[in-house]
Amino acid sequence: MGIGILCMLGVFALWTVIPVLVKLLFPVFDPFTIAFLRLLQGAAVVSAAFFVRGHTLRDIQWSWWHVIGGLGMSLNFSLYALALSYTTASAGSLVVQVQYVALTVLAVAVLRERLGAGKMVGMALVLAGVAVIVGAREDVGHLFAPRYVLGNVLMLLAGLGWGIYALANKALAQRVGTAAILAPMMAMGVVVTGALAATHFQLHSEPTVTAWIVVLVLGVLATGCAFVLVSEGMKRLSAVLVGTLTATAPIGQIALAHWVLGEPVTWSLIGGGVLILAGVLGMVYAERFQHRRRDRG
Repeated sequence: MGIGILCMLGVFALWTVIPVLVKLLFPVFDPFTIAFLRLLQGAAVVSAAFFVRGHTLRDIQWSWWHVIGGLGMSLNFSLYALALSYTTASAGSLVVQVQYVALTVLAVAVLRERLGAGKMVGMALVLAGVAVIVGAREDVGHLFAPRYVLGNVLMLLAGLGWGIYALANKALAQRVGTAAILAPMMAMGVVVTGALAATHFQLHSEPTVTAWIVVLVLGVLATGCAFVLVSEGMKRLSAVLVGTLTATAPIGQIALAHWVLGEPVTWSLIGGGVLILAGVLGMVYAERFQHRRRDRG
């Protein structure tokens, strides 16, 4: 269990830096190029882990779920970076938590999973929190800008993309190992984001050594290694503990955005964040309760 906790603490630390690192790259690269570079390196790390463990391409049980998951991952990574070019890292890190609602709704509609009252309450809290953040009118004048609304709407769609990817992952998880799920999906994500980057490529300034270091940290560590650590953590810890630790990542993201980027922490952000985190944690524990009842029954 100790190794599992260390893995998830590593995930928390790595995911905390993602919004800030993406923001730091905007003066150099366009959003789609950032998404492509991030997925390319992440796919390389996951694929390396897959082959190092002695697997081959023949071990992958190819399915249409790989295609669906790859498209969802492409949507998530592309729109996440694009959304952050319009909204704050703090608001974006909270709004994207609607991904848990998207996964729940899709799992009920497609996989015929039970919803339950607990998950419904959690979903309502998440959506209420998103509404507070997206629709709030702050006293701070610059937050009136329409581009923040556009960014938050794009982040909602990014959350939907993650829900599609997670649904495919969930559908394959019973018969396929994590690396065999992720490697094909991330490879497809590289192709899709690569095509978007090629058609929208903009180099705003000459990349410095610091910029390339940020690219490497974002792609190799915060994406590729984080996926591997989540997989290892899931093997050793309960789904509730994993879900709780990942759901609290926005707290660190907001603190880091305030410290590094100087983003304001407003009352609507705090209020919406509390609702969203409470809703996500409620959904995690409701799912755990359903599993316990199923095991007893």
